[in-house]
Amino acid sequence: KLDPNMKNFKVQDLGPINVALNVAGIEFSEKMIKENIYGKNAGQAPKESTDSTGVANSTKTPPRVIPTFESPVVNMNMNLKKIKIGNEDFNAKGAFKISSNRFETESLDFSFAEGSGKIKHLSTFAKAGIKTTLDFGLKNLNINGMRPFLPNGFSKISGRANGSVVGEVNMTPTNMLYSFNVKADAYKGELKDFNLKEYVGGMLQKIPMLKDKAGNKDVNVNGNFDKLVMIGKFDTNHYQITTFDFIGMNNSAQVNGHGDLYPTSQTQQGVFEVDFEDKTGKISGLLQQHAGTKILPMRLTGIGFALSPDYEYTIKKLAMGALKAKTNMVKEKVKEKVQEAIKEKAKQQLESGAQSALKDKAKSMLGGEGAKKMFKGLFGK
Repeated sequence: KLDPNMKNFKVQDLGPINVALNVAGIEFSEKMIKENIYGKNAGQAPKESTDSTGVANSTKTPPRVIPTFESPVVNMNMNLKKIKIGNEDFNAKGAFKISSNRFETESLDFSFAEGSGKIKHLSTFAKAGIKTTLDFGLKNLNINGMRPFLPNGFSKISGRANGSVVGEVNMTPTNMLYSFNVKADAYKGELKDFNLKEYVGGMLQKIPMLKDKAGNKDVNVNGNFDKLVMIGKFDTNHYQITTFDFIGMNNSAQVNGHGDLYPTSQTQQGVFEVDFEDKTGKISGLLQQHAGTKILPMRLTGIGFALSPDYEYTIKKLAMGALKAKTNMVKEKVKEKVQEAIKEKAKQQLESGAQSALKDKAKSMLGGEGAKKMFKGLFGK
């Protein structure tokens, strides 16, 4: 009960308040989500302008107001229905707690893009900014529903995925920074714009020992996969992918990679290193024959997500492998020759020793001139 005449009243001193809330019909477009993650240029850094002194400075946006508030403890049960994220409905039910400058998701079960998951989160509010920690897992998700959260360039993605995301978002008056650890594995899907066939086919045409023997027609792989695994840390300005494993449909090919990308930079080169193995034997057989390896090493470099093959890297790696394979081949041949020579020498020594032993034995049995005549007949001496 609230007494309007009480002194030193503080709203946070009120007893816990229980609230039931239903929310429905909110829409978050794919464009809006991408702009909030990657900026309006979807992965490119803001253009620089110059001030009156001619000094370059980044395009500035007005500082946002960070809200702070005093509140009693509020226990809230919330139902979210048909919250549109891109083209998919997000539905959820969970328990929340609000107190002074604090908003917490104690538990939230959700369904999205034919999959399901759980979320826990905590947001704390201060004048310096809002810090949000997030922990969620998902299973059996149709990964096409994640398109709003991916950079431009993926016109079609499909498959089922399981995964987890753990990290935080820090929003200040002037910027928003995020850092997430991501683990995801997907099955039976497609990355339509994963131009692996073009990368590998183009690479083969640049390799002197292979360009007349293999090309695009021999690359039996595209964006279709049996399994895709990705593990990495994704920060606002730096994506560190520690594991990227791609197994092509019907085990046609295997790709293992890792690298660093810089989605907001206009100057810093990203590098992604990949080992490609053709499981059909067409390309791997040629590589084994000419370079002593079944693996085609590749390096992709570029600004943002616009990556191109580094042909010199592949040629150098294969040349070193071919040299090593040739050296080992020569060593094996020398080793064989040495072993043959040793065997021949041992055989000669054995035969010479046998003859000497036989002579000595005959001498002891026949004695004197009789032994000499016999050996002269046998050995011509």
